[in-house]
Amino acid sequence: MPDFKTMRQNMVDGQVLPNQIKHKALIGALSDTPREAFVDEDKKSYVYSDSHIEVGAERFLIGVRVFAGLVEGLAPSAEDVALDVGCGTGYGTVILSKLCAMVVGIEDDPTLVGRASALLTELEIDNAVAVQGALGGGYSREAPYNVILVEGALPQVPVQMVEQLADGGRMAVVVNQGRGLYEATLVTRVGGSFGSRVLFNSAVPPLPGFSVSPVFTF
Repeated sequence: MPDFKTMRQNMVDGQVLPNQIKHKALIGALSDTPREAFVDEDKKSYVYSDSHIEVGAERFLIGVRVFAGLVEGLAPSAEDVALDVGCGTGYGTVILSKLCAMVVGIEDDPTLVGRASALLTELEIDNAVAVQGALGGGYSREAPYNVILVEGALPQVPVQMVEQLADGGRMAVVVNQGRGLYEATLVTRVGGSFGSRVLFNSAVPPLPGFSVSPVFTF
């Protein structure tokens, strides 16, 4: 049987730390969370490789270097309420649960919601839930959010979701600008004003369920 604990530590040492990830609680969460639990049996042997791994319904476990970079960019804290959009089987939701006060993971596929919910129970995570809903609308019931993580590439920053940010809130999303350019973007809200900056460039699989609408103006 694979030594997942050693594989997990190798992932942190070989992929996370060299990528200049410095958020200590995030590094601890990545070291402690059994990534292998979130994929099918035939994918467990390479779940700690630096690749995007499909978990079903056009959802992917994002490669850890990109994932960690997005989460660190959000600067999550223990007082934050977070939304994990396109949570898949719940890996990102679990990681955020170890960094934030409360997390909502949203998925539109009921099978994935069921798997994520079961893993939250199995891992004894009591400050996070997985809910079913259309991804493009976010989840207004628990808004506003201090932190929103989007687990997949979108054609543009989603306006409706940005509006669910609290004052001082942050959203991390990879925007597909076309022609092979993918920008990991941090959106911030201060009062009624919004700003954005590019964290890094890296491609991730697209997240379905988002239609192109009038572009958000920063």
